[in-house]
Amino acid sequence: MGDAAIYDWASAQTVADNVNREGVFFFNDWRVPKLGELATIVERQCNDPRINLAVFPNTPADAFWTATSRPGSDEPYAYVLDFGPAGVVREPRERSHLVRLVRTGP
Repeated sequence: MGDAAIYDWASAQTVADNVNREGVFFFNDWRVPKLGELATIVERQCNDPRINLAVFPNTPADAFWTATSRPGSDEPYAYVLDFGPAGVVREPRERSHLVRLVRTGP
């Protein structure tokens, strides 16, 4: 849902807050996914992007922010999952990447 846009890590969190406050996508529990959650939609048999485009159309082979940081660390880094060749990468939070919001299931 929505158009692809890039954000730094803090802005990605704000996007989720704004979507929830405004109710634009019918629910108010959207959030940036944890690394393990986002990794569940990777399709290893697919290339560029490594995702099923029938289920997730128009997903670019680019990096998407996750809510995951290194455990026990206050470093200014978070993990991104790249649906292209890079895979999982730790990035400075001031860099800009795409965001795919998720909801917690019932």
